[in-house]
Amino acid sequence: MASASGGRDCGGCGTSGRHMEVPNGEGCCCSSRQQVPCSMCPQRQNTSASLQPVLLRRRGGRGRRAAAVLSMPLLLPLLLLLPLLTLGRGAAAAQDTAEDYASVARLTWQFLHIQQSGELPEWNEFRREAGAGPTNWRGDAHLEDGQGPGTVGLDLTGGWYDAGDHLKFAFTTAYTINALGIGGLVFEDSYRASGNWDPLVQNVRWGAEWLVKAHYQASDEPGMNKLVAQVGDAATDHAYWGRPEQQEQLGAQGSPGWRPTWVIDATRPGSDVAAATAGAMATAALLLRRVGAHSDAAFADVLVARSAQLFAFAAAYRGLYRPPFGEDPYPSQSDDDDLALAASMLCAADAGREVVCNRVGVYWDAAFAVKQSATNADWENTLPLATVGLLWSRRADAALSNKASSLLTNFVAKWRGAGLCSATLERPCRTPAGFAWWLEWGANRYNANAQLIALAAAEVVPGADTSGLRCFAARQAAYLLGNNPDGQSFVPGHGAKYPLAPHHRGASCTGDINGPCFGPDDPFPANPNVLFGGLVGGLTDGTSDLSYRDVRSNFQSNEAAIDYVASFVSVAVGLWGYRTRMLPPFCDVLQSCDGVCNGSTAYPTVPLPPAPPSPPPPSPS
Repeated sequence: MASASGGRDCGGCGTSGRHMEVPNGEGCCCSSRQQVPCSMCPQRQNTSASLQPVLLRRRGGRGRRAAAVLSMPLLLPLLLLLPLLTLGRGAAAAQDTAEDYASVARLTWQFLHIQQSGELPEWNEFRREAGAGPTNWRGDAHLEDGQGPGTVGLDLTGGWYDAGDHLKFAFTTAYTINALGIGGLVFEDSYRASGNWDPLVQNVRWGAEWLVKAHYQASDEPGMNKLVAQVGDAATDHAYWGRPEQQEQLGAQGSPGWRPTWVIDATRPGSDVAAATAGAMATAALLLRRVGAHSDAAFADVLVARSAQLFAFAAAYRGLYRPPFGEDPYPSQSDDDDLALAASMLCAADAGREVVCNRVGVYWDAAFAVKQSATNADWENTLPLATVGLLWSRRADAALSNKASSLLTNFVAKWRGAGLCSATLERPCRTPAGFAWWLEWGANRYNANAQLIALAAAEVVPGADTSGLRCFAARQAAYLLGNNPDGQSFVPGHGAKYPLAPHHRGASCTGDINGPCFGPDDPFPANPNVLFGGLVGGLTDGTSDLSYRDVRSNFQSNEAAIDYVASFVSVAVGLWGYRTRMLPPFCDVLQSCDGVCNGSTAYPTVPLPPAPPSPPPPSPS
């Protein structure tokens, strides 16, 4: 990394631990009461239009420390970017929120680039081979996935790392694709107009290609299907802190290089994972069949055929996935919601599959019986997302459509009408400043998912309170982007104050492959690399708007994950569309919600999106 000029001490740093510019163009990095020569400071990141900074969830047991991590407090990274966006009322950057929302959405793609595993594609802008800039700190990694002791002996490279570690899960990959894809379908016009359609399809395809690899034994006979649900053992992976490119592989159980693959099949069912994966394949196929730079009807046909196979497998062999060894970071409690999602999206992708389409209502009713009172929308409860997909597809009859609309309306009403966390044990509840809070672990993920359900409901639910739904999403999104008592943006690279030390192994290491990594307990807080777009977990206490701590050891509230960003990107794009097609140029979204745009509080009704075309039956895979 390039360094600032001078090589001498410079004053005026204070104790902020941040890079300070001085009049002659030099700077210094400071930790608490420490100064270092300017020559030791990495070059300050340039936030130009070519580097569009952007936009996750963590569960317990994740993020164990390594036994030994190279710590080098004197190498103090410089990580401040020029402010890009403030959504607070009265802020200068709020004058054109259409551009703000579009920029935030594009940042999501950067985070998904950072999370890519395997041989990185040329379009990954973080590749070391692409240049020597401050974003070129990723390289090919885990090229032996699927090989070695405890594996299936096949190529399982590719896909996304789940979070700040290097595990890969079919479950969260599928959820990410489903949330990205369904959001993309509902807000397709806005995705296209904002320039985000092609990146959406490109990134969804990356995840779908890995799911096809994971479905390594595909058959029209349900009992013959086999699917890899997980790559890597949680405890072994969490014991390592360093770059993914340098993590050992091919080791035996008990060694640092042990990276097993856990499989579901007829004897070890995982119908929740299989159904979620089936849904993701169908969702990806719907995107790939639409016009765009990355359209691919042939691959879409393959995905639909694989989706049908996995759906039949999940329906015939019921049972929740549990790894045969070690920790289970994603212990789902039901498969009914996943089956409803898979049925809805598979029928949308291929209406000719009458066996599935005729039973969508049966699967939805079964999920409703289990999940109707649930207020979380995430990988553990996909019924709200499945219901959005169902209503978007227009495949439901009148009775089912009415029930589905009621579910979404009631779900969002609980979030909009949440009481103060200090006065209720109900979830969700709200902080003193109005943030809708559900759980101390990944609070922002639950909030962003609820935003997407609300914003989508405004599009797909007949007679919905469109203005109320959109304004709920807009206010919650503004909170995540810095309109809160602490002025804290929870999206690295976005705003004047954003997370500097997310719990993320790769971001904690210098761009130089031979340079050090900073462990969770290193005294200097900032990571050498900005984790662009990685929405972090957020507040750990719903009674306080100041309960977030930007420290690397805090994996509960300062880690990002692929499923955290999957909904927020469509929130940004959806609000972009609302801003550009519904509001006058002099009025931003928050002003509209406050009724101060030209004295009017009237909102036009948005027509429902047109029904998607019925694609031809898929070709055999």
